[in-house]
Amino acid sequence: MQEDLLHYLWEIGVAGTRKLQTTCGQALEIIHPGTRNVDQGPDFLYSRLLIGGLHWAGHVELHVHASDWAVHGHSADPYYKNVILHVVWQADSEVYFEGTRLPCLELGPLVPEDLMRRYEGLMHAANRLPCHALLNSVPGECKAIWFERLMIERFQQKCEEVRAEWVSCNSDWEALFFRRVARYLVAPVNADAMSALCSRLPLHALRKLRHDPLALEAALIGTAGMLSGAAADPFVNDLQREYKFLQQKFGFEPLGPAQWKFLRMRPAHFPDLRLAQLAALLFQHHNWLGKMLELTDAREFRAFFDVSPSPYWATHAHLGAPDTKHRHKAIGKDAAEVVLINAVCPILFAYGSMQSMNTYCERALVLLQALPPEHNVCCRLWKSHNFVLESAGHSQAGLQLYRKYCVDKKCTRCMIGDFLLKKTIGTFQNQAF
Repeated sequence: MQEDLLHYLWEIGVAGTRKLQTTCGQALEIIHPGTRNVDQGPDFLYSRLLIGGLHWAGHVELHVHASDWAVHGHSADPYYKNVILHVVWQADSEVYFEGTRLPCLELGPLVPEDLMRRYEGLMHAANRLPCHALLNSVPGECKAIWFERLMIERFQQKCEEVRAEWVSCNSDWEALFFRRVARYLVAPVNADAMSALCSRLPLHALRKLRHDPLALEAALIGTAGMLSGAAADPFVNDLQREYKFLQQKFGFEPLGPAQWKFLRMRPAHFPDLRLAQLAALLFQHHNWLGKMLELTDAREFRAFFDVSPSPYWATHAHLGAPDTKHRHKAIGKDAAEVVLINAVCPILFAYGSMQSMNTYCERALVLLQALPPEHNVCCRLWKSHNFVLESAGHSQAGLQLYRKYCVDKKCTRCMIGDFLLKKTIGTFQNQAF
């Protein structure tokens, strides 16, 4: 038994409408179980109960064992002075607060065995999805509603990350935009290396070079640590000369080249090519946030990233390595959509929220739902279980569900797990979603 399950059982009213008694024989009726408390203090606040015929309003504390009350030191904690009921799985001791015995409800004998068997089956499932064998019994409407909620939950989580990063950027929205776009342009493999690069290469220095494509490439690729050593390639030599000048002028300190990963990577995603594309973005667009705030259509947002690096990259996929296939080196559609989903949408929403301009919040959500679903292992997993992923919002919801609920088996906090558990006791009969 885990306290998380105990909280869930109390919240869903597993005791039902049966006649209840406290461990000391008083009649108990649950009028309202209260509101779950995620902060300091009792587990459920503002509960309403009838105990021994008297109407009580206060808080409820839950423990696996009644003796945990003393173990957790609640007897001397003023936060618990308004507790009106102690709900436990096993009543192994009596509990007192300031000399008064607390009413106690032992929940263990009241829980249906079928519910416990299903819960244990979910907790001990070896599959990546604990409920994989039961998913076909979950109504499609339940899945759809849960995915819509998860999309908002993940979006809010990303916006909190944006707010925290905005503070670290000294409240500079342009610097924040640059950092997040740069990171997701090379994500996931080289995201950490790109973050380290951005910390050494401030945007205000790059702004001074925005009219010179060669200087922008030299600053980015050189500070990334990719221009060390002798080179036979004339363009690489030009970059090295330019970077030596920029080092003297701005004091740039290069990273170690070993931070960047090339192994098992498609040429289109090589980090030096991505840095050249980033230089092209800086050359093409001088006010990123301002430009993004003007755009309204998904095609316009994609067009913002439709830039090609300098002519050298038309015949090269890697510094000093000719590309005989002469592949197109512009930022690809898939890469642009990854940046839009993970950088642009959260920043637009956070900006609108912090500036009290709901137009940008709505635009971010519309853009997220206008973009196609992502192609990754997690999305393929949900599709294999007949989940409909129609947009990037749905694929983001799938990531949220898997990473925040399935991996840690938080089935009692998941709408699908909730349905499957309640189904064992008939709670969902005649209930519409």
